[in-house]
Amino acid sequence: MSLFESLVSFRDGRKVRSLADDLADQLTPRVWEDAGVKARHLSLAEARGYFRAHSNRIVRAELRRPKSVKQNRLGPWQLQAVEKLAAETVVIRVLQQLMRYRNQHNQPQRRKAA
Repeated sequence: MSLFESLVSFRDGRKVRSLADDLADQLTPRVWEDAGVKARHLSLAEARGYFRAHSNRIVRAELRRPKSVKQNRLGPWQLQAVEKLAAETVVIRVLQQLMRYRNQHNQPQRRKAA
C-alpha cells in the first residue's frame, strides 16, 4: 500500500467513524423509546441482544432513506462500516441509559443462577 493509499484510507476511516457517530446520536433516542421499556425488566445480556436487534433494524432503515448518509457518496464497504459502527454505538449508549435508569430506580441487576 502506497503512502497516498494509506492517507486516503485513514481519511475515509475517520469519515466513516464521524458519520457513524452522527447517525448514532440521531438514532439512540429512537431505539430507547422503542425498546427501553421492555428491556428494563430483562437481564443485561438479554437487553443487549434486544437493543442490538432494534438498533440494527433502525440504522438499516435510516441508511436506506433517500436523504441519508448516502449523500456523502460512500462506497458499499463504507456504508456497511457506517451501519455496523452506528448500530454498535447505539447499543452501547442505550445500555448506558439502561444502567442509569436501573441505578436511579434501584432496580437490581438480574443474574441467572449458575
